[in-house]
Amino acid sequence: MKSIITIFCLFVFVGFTANAQFAGGAGTETDPYQITNRSQLEAIKDNLDKRFLLIADIDLSDANWTPIAGHFAGKLNGAGHKIKNITINVTTNAGLFITLGPGAVVENLIIEGGSITGGQAVGSIAGTVDLNLESASGGSVEIRNCGNSASITGTTAGTAYPSGAGGIVGDLRISNSSLTIASCFNKGNVTAAAAGTAGILGGHSGIGNGTATVLLITDCYSNAAITSTAATSYAAGIGGYLYQSSATGSYTIQNCYAEGSVTGNSTAGGILGRVPNTDGTIIKNNIALQSSLSGDASHAHPILGYDAETCTTANNYYSSTLTGESAGYNSDGKPRQQGTASATVEEAKTAAFYAASLPTWDFTNTWKINEGTLYPTLKWEPESSTAIKSVSGTVLKSFVFEGVLKVAGLLAGEQLNVYDIQGKTVYSKKVKSTEQNVSLPARGIYIVVAGEKNVKVIY
Repeated sequence: MKSIITIFCLFVFVGFTANAQFAGGAGTETDPYQITNRSQLEAIKDNLDKRFLLIADIDLSDANWTPIAGHFAGKLNGAGHKIKNITINVTTNAGLFITLGPGAVVENLIIEGGSITGGQAVGSIAGTVDLNLESASGGSVEIRNCGNSASITGTTAGTAYPSGAGGIVGDLRISNSSLTIASCFNKGNVTAAAAGTAGILGGHSGIGNGTATVLLITDCYSNAAITSTAATSYAAGIGGYLYQSSATGSYTIQNCYAEGSVTGNSTAGGILGRVPNTDGTIIKNNIALQSSLSGDASHAHPILGYDAETCTTANNYYSSTLTGESAGYNSDGKPRQQGTASATVEEAKTAAFYAASLPTWDFTNTWKINEGTLYPTLKWEPESSTAIKSVSGTVLKSFVFEGVLKVAGLLAGEQLNVYDIQGKTVYSKKVKSTEQNVSLPARGIYIVVAGEKNVKVIY
């Protein structure tokens, strides 16, 4: 009996200790651990397979951040919140997480400001995504609705396979598995001494085998200076180096754009740096809007720096004012590297251009555009810093009556987002008045976000 009581008490103590590390929750899909501060964010390392929800912005300016070690296999939902002023200064892999492993999901999170410095495999969300699984059963990682404005720096020179730095993920290792990066942005400059440097996904040091291998980068953008100082650079606006040891599986970059600049000593691309074995690689419906592109005399192109001449490309555009690209097409005369046609800066800031030339871009659910002023941005993104400052001091109030969420304390024209506890968007729209009614699909916990204001609602 004493042994049974001891075991029971130990079980209760362990459960209580895990819960006490967080602001609430049980670490499950329906009741995730709630995070409001640094210590609770750090406690993820002791619960790598659990579910987490940010319910407040977190400022990390008080001390350097130690990347979360181990293979994270849980789910982190930022609910539109920001991790601000992050500083990482290490010589190893670096990011909010060192490694995302099979089953990991990171969504609705912004890394705002600061700097992230590591050796190789450096990114804002993760240094490495490790899905290098030999078994056919595979696994998956998803990164959705995430953004970064911290600077990214990789200080260690490259090795046999590129594993440099990326605005979202530094390095990918994948086999018989899938990685999806969707609706993400990068606004932080990316610099690396290793090959494989880009605005979204940097390098690929894994083997890339298996018919079940799937990489999808969709509806993302980067506005940053991308620089690789490696002798063989593989620098690009979206993806640096995507390695496939056999022409199997599927690698796709679609509905993306990149602006800023790309600088490398050899291979440089507006969208993708290089893919060596490319039968399964598709680059389509993208636009490269960089002001300058710098590489060697034959491997700097607006869309694709270099490929083995079997990559499929379709309907890719580039800026008419781009300077520095290499002349000519591939040796077989196909304009894969150069792009389908050029577009002016003015055209790329109009909805009409995307409707006519890039009709797969979804301006109903995914993208938004400020006509004539800015290139497209993602619908889930908060307004500009000026707009956010203008709502400072206001109070967000809400209550539910007969299944209808009533939100007050808004500003006309402000973006209102409502998420369920799994991070799914149930409402996203600019409001026309100071109050808004939102029909809720079911009972549960909801996060209401408007600018820097947020509130949790239980229905």
